[in-house]
Amino acid sequence: MKKLLYVLLCSSACGSAGAALPDAFDVHVEAVTVSPATVLTKRGLDMPTQLAVLAALNNNKSVDVTSEATWTSSDETVAKVTGSGLVTAIGVGVATITANYDGVMANATFTTAAPRIYMTEAGGAPGITMFDAYAVGDTPPLARITGAATTLSFPWADFVANDEIYVSDNSTSAIDVWPITATGNVAPSRRIVGALTKLQVNYGLAVYNHEIYVAAMNEILVFPDTASGNVAPSREIIGATTGLSSSGYGLTIDHDEIYVTNSSTNSILVFPVTASGDVAPTRQLTGIPGLGFSVTYGLQVSNGELYVADLTGVRTYLSSTTGPAIPIRYLHGTDTGLGTVIGVNIVGSELYSVNYSTGGIHVHPLKATGDAAPTRNISGGMTTISSPRYQFIY
Repeated sequence: MKKLLYVLLCSSACGSAGAALPDAFDVHVEAVTVSPATVLTKRGLDMPTQLAVLAALNNNKSVDVTSEATWTSSDETVAKVTGSGLVTAIGVGVATITANYDGVMANATFTTAAPRIYMTEAGGAPGITMFDAYAVGDTPPLARITGAATTLSFPWADFVANDEIYVSDNSTSAIDVWPITATGNVAPSRRIVGALTKLQVNYGLAVYNHEIYVAAMNEILVFPDTASGNVAPSREIIGATTGLSSSGYGLTIDHDEIYVTNSSTNSILVFPVTASGDVAPTRQLTGIPGLGFSVTYGLQVSNGELYVADLTGVRTYLSSTTGPAIPIRYLHGTDTGLGTVIGVNIVGSELYSVNYSTGGIHVHPLKATGDAAPTRNISGGMTTISSPRYQFIY
């Protein structure tokens, strides 16, 4: 038994020699609690969850016994737990994580969901198509936002935040917003559109720290994430010093830095997330002779690496790279199945690519390079994929 013993000893100063010792006070565990008691997470997207155990003692005190408890999972195909209480999602479902300390047990409920792919389509019937991120082959979408009421004409980049779907629609010079639960021929819950917005030829889009960042003609516009209607941007990154000289097909934000493609110079520019006005980029990434960028599309930063959709494949650089550079990895070739890669995303240890010319989504190991075959793809008639442009996984 893991008991804490408090023994009151009487020293010689307390009285005559040979005085009887009082009984030891037996401190023991009366109850344990696990926190958080309920966890909702998404496989591959969310970081492992650290659980903690607090033991309530019979002396009205509590102690943290997380490292001393014995941890078990009711279903290791759903979630695995380490000896220190760190829980990692493995599959989709519900697992009970149990902590046992001194024979006293408590549970936490760990629910794992599959993330969704939100993919924009510009041709045929423009819309947003959703798939389970772990779908394989010729599978129907989970949902689709499409139809006249949506106002979508040429949707490009999309982003999910605050339980809302944000879409940059190039043809209508607008940012459209829907509830994350939207499906079918439904109007957006709000639109950012009109002359005051300065939106024109807008492509890349991201939502960060309650602000919307969108790459428009020769500039980056910033709006509050609650903006609606014909409203002016709260700030702009614009001017000759910025180097922005076209529309950015791709835009992403990581560690308080904006990464944006600049198609006229086939380069990637990086700005502080707080930048405003005519400011120079902190760095600029370009290719090298013989391995220059063709057309740069979607961008994604993960674990210090920058993934670039570059028309014929996916190039990977260290996110701190500046100037002319050779990629640390270059995924391209016949066996990859990649063709006109527009969107890239990362889920766990996998790289997702949206391919316009091949009409599907290809999944490779994150560190894949060269002419490596995908581990799986989402494509075929039942997917309804016809003219994919971009993807966001949430």
